[in-house]
Amino acid sequence: MSDMQTPLAEYHTSSARIRFWLLLGLFFILLGIGLTFLGILSYRSFVYNQMRPAMILGPLAAVCGVWALLNWWSWRDIHVFEYLEGMVIRQGKRQEIIQWDEIEEVEQMVNAPTGNEMLYSYRIKTKSNGPYIIDNRLPGVDRLGASIQKHVTNHQYQVMKAKFESGQPIVFGPLTLRQSGLQKDSIQVPWHALAPIAIKDGLLIIRQKAVVQPLMKLRLSSFPNIYVLLSILHDLIGFDQPEDLAEMPVADHVASDIMPFPESEV
Repeated sequence: MSDMQTPLAEYHTSSARIRFWLLLGLFFILLGIGLTFLGILSYRSFVYNQMRPAMILGPLAAVCGVWALLNWWSWRDIHVFEYLEGMVIRQGKRQEIIQWDEIEEVEQMVNAPTGNEMLYSYRIKTKSNGPYIIDNRLPGVDRLGASIQKHVTNHQYQVMKAKFESGQPIVFGPLTLRQSGLQKDSIQVPWHALAPIAIKDGLLIIRQKAVVQPLMKLRLSSFPNIYVLLSILHDLIGFDQPEDLAEMPVADHVASDIMPFPESEV
């Protein structure tokens, strides 16, 4: 990576949040050991029936504690540096350099629970390593994820476009894009018969022209490289409401089509 001097952004795990996993793990392990010990002591006593649940809850609490400690161990002291050509993931003395053009797939999951915080998860697969998973345990993961998606989309769009134009089919999850049309399982529809794509409530809605009933409704989260797919579909059949893509990390030319630069005044 040629430009490694000044990172564009830096992200690191919150010490308070990581400490929480450590304390939670220790608490549940000690609780599990204590309950199990009480259950063993009461084995031959008259209170054994009352303490029998402790023999079940003790090991269960210990397992929960081990799980929390594994979370603490895997996410302790992580730093992610974003550069123009890629990113660096550093944990202690261990460091991995990932260039944007090495990333083959990015899967994105976004959930909106009853609370105020949106939950983000990104699964990143490179040509040689991975998968790498980043989520809300890394503060600012939504910004980092959007930036990763933008870089990967611009690169993978060119790769997939060249493959498609050479006559090869390109696959995105359950969909296959061919020169002859769009295919899902046994359903295949020529491009000229498809209406512009719509996005609603996290669903990709595909319709045929002059047909009200959707042909397919597919969750956006079911697709790897979803923004590459949306960029290519934008080129082939367009979108019913292009502004739906305005806040998405689609390919640069799609973003320019949606929000063209204002003409300079003479």
